[in-house]
Amino acid sequence: MPEPERLTLSGDTYVAYDFDIFPIAADFHPIAAVYVVTRRTGRGGAQEHEVLYVGETANLQEALANHPKAECISRHKAELVGVHRQEDQTSRQETVADLVAELRPPCND
Repeated sequence: MPEPERLTLSGDTYVAYDFDIFPIAADFHPIAAVYVVTRRTGRGGAQEHEVLYVGETANLQEALANHPKAECISRHKAELVGVHRQEDQTSRQETVADLVAELRPPCND
């Protein structure tokens, strides 16, 4: 199986986070992670992804199957999910807050 695409995003604190990128319809495992939902813009590099939503979960499979922002994500034509594995809930919440402060995703409102 080929290596997933990697995306590095920086938060408001300038900390860089690496995400493995998968199609939104992929079969995800029940892992703890920070995740980003994106669509391609065609601009190249990290700018090639418009981040639509940043979230965290103890069970990625469940979170994506029953997403509370599914309508917004669909309306913005989401294509991909970036996964940053992170076990600790407090750390995940801090990572989400950092990324949301910098990226201001439309579906996090």
